[in-house]
Amino acid sequence: MRAEALLVLVVTAALQAGPAEERAAAEWTLLLGGRVRLEGSVGAIRELERLPAGELTVVSIDLVGCNVFPEELERLAGLRALRELRLPGPIWNRNADGGKNLSAEIGRLAGVTTLERLTFSDHFLDQIRFDDSGLEAIAPLTGLRELGLRQSGVKGPGLKPFTRLETLDLTLTKVDDAGVEALAGMRDLRRLRLGDTLVTNEGVRKLAGLTALEELDLHGLRLTDAGLEALAGLENLRKLDLSGADITDAGLARLAGLRKLEEVNLYRTGVTNAAVETLLGWPELRWADLRYSRASLAGVERLRSERPRVEAVFVASGAPSLPRPPAIDPSAGDAETAAWVRAAGGEAELRDGQLVGVSLEATGVADDDLAVLARREGLRRLSLSATEVGEAGLRTLAEMRGLEELSLDNLLVGDAGAAALARLTGLRRLSLRNTLVEGEAFAAWEGLRALESLDLSGSPVRDGAVASLAALPALRTLSLAYTDLSDDAGPGLASLTSLIDLDLTGTDIGNQALEGVGKIAGLRTLSLAYCRFTDAGLAYLRPLVGLQELSLVRTRLTDEGIIHVARLMALERLNLDYAELTDAGLAELRRLTGLQRLNLDNVEIGDASLETLEGFRQLRLLNVYHTLLSPAGREALGKALPECRIVYDEASNAPHRRRS
Repeated sequence: MRAEALLVLVVTAALQAGPAEERAAAEWTLLLGGRVRLEGSVGAIRELERLPAGELTVVSIDLVGCNVFPEELERLAGLRALRELRLPGPIWNRNADGGKNLSAEIGRLAGVTTLERLTFSDHFLDQIRFDDSGLEAIAPLTGLRELGLRQSGVKGPGLKPFTRLETLDLTLTKVDDAGVEALAGMRDLRRLRLGDTLVTNEGVRKLAGLTALEELDLHGLRLTDAGLEALAGLENLRKLDLSGADITDAGLARLAGLRKLEEVNLYRTGVTNAAVETLLGWPELRWADLRYSRASLAGVERLRSERPRVEAVFVASGAPSLPRPPAIDPSAGDAETAAWVRAAGGEAELRDGQLVGVSLEATGVADDDLAVLARREGLRRLSLSATEVGEAGLRTLAEMRGLEELSLDNLLVGDAGAAALARLTGLRRLSLRNTLVEGEAFAAWEGLRALESLDLSGSPVRDGAVASLAALPALRTLSLAYTDLSDDAGPGLASLTSLIDLDLTGTDIGNQALEGVGKIAGLRTLSLAYCRFTDAGLAYLRPLVGLQELSLVRTRLTDEGIIHVARLMALERLNLDYAELTDAGLAELRRLTGLQRLNLDNVEIGDASLETLEGFRQLRLLNVYHTLLSPAGREALGKALPECRIVYDEASNAPHRRRS
């Protein structure tokens, strides 16, 4: 009751305010350097001298850039017709207030019930110290049409009273999924900005009832296809910002019904050239940002060609765009198709009149060009690496059931496209180097029972996806070099018991993952170059008694760890470049008499290792570049190992050249 009585007094006081209060508020604003707009005037007034004499009514005040204390908002409490108020963001972050929360001071405006627009300017700090307690203090301002709270500490519950809002900016606030519930009653909301908040799929689903929305900014949210589906009913949308969202072509396709859409921001999303189909289905589209998405230049050029009025924002790679191949009838025969391949800059192999091999690597072919290849029943080998082919093209490839070897390196394709390859049950070799494949597609590959070799190097494959490859019974060779594997990949690696050749170069695996590697008993070749394990982790490799080739380049291998390597008696090729070994450590390898190749570039060994090296009678290549071996030592090695090629340079052991 006391609160209600106070509100009545505040409102009554405001209604009784006269011309003196209006002029005082206007003069105060102008003296601070702000701007005012009066009833009946066209533009804003900046100078005190331009303030007209006589009675006036203030309808707009702009205090952005002014040095204002929150309690001074009391000067505006008597305004009778104020409709717009722009406040400086720093008003809530006073240097001398000791971090005090001054949000409730905005309650001095609670009686200005004519207010329709209330906004805060940006702050040079990361956050404006204004929270929901301030919103609660101005709950009587139910006539607000626009509220700008960018950078504030608002979480959302305090927004509930403002059901007449048409524009709401919550960018960079602390609003989360629970806070979004307060927007449910805002049926007139037309512009909503939720970028860089804590809202996820769950919160986005709560926007489904805001059917009046015309502009929606969701940039930087943890948003996936699952949340995107909730927007399908917002048929009045004209502008949509999804930049940074983890969405795919399938998710965007669910928005095909938004036929009023004029602008869409897909910057840094997971959409590919396949998304162009959805974009072409929006008749009012005028602007689309596809920068740093998975779309290629070919897809963007198609959009520009079919919809010239659409401004497609895109950043092409530094490499010059390649010319598109000439047009060809998809029903063309093998000989004609081979001629087309060569005209496009590729290579074609015909055998008995049948096209069996095609390489279009580094040509300008794109998704639309693959239909003619899909009809080549005799095609066994195909390379589309470094082309403009995207995920739509991979779905076309899925019809080429006779393929045995397929190279798709350096393409903007991810798991959605890779999953389509599951239909190529005759594949024996597959290369997806430097793509966007993370591994979700592997679960769909159970039918690739003939696959023997898989190269995923340079693609962002994750730990949890590796175990799915165990379903490929014929898999013998696997490269996961420079993927996103960590020390948690051990269990998945341990399940790949059919492997003979495994490349883990440049991954973040450590000792724990090596335990899993040590369980692949049939390994013959293993690369652990540039990995993060220690000497202790090498003990897990002891069960690999059949290992013939091992690379430990630039690892933390020392004399303590080499004793574990020395137990791998079947080794024939060993690369220890940049290892922290000494002559004593190298001597531990004397039992490896079957060594044929030994790399010791930049290893701290010298003439004291001559006896050890001379004992490797099977050596055919020895790299002692950048070691401390003397010219006399090199000569002695040459005599002891006459059939061995020795890489050596006397000057290479100079301090300024070693470890460079």
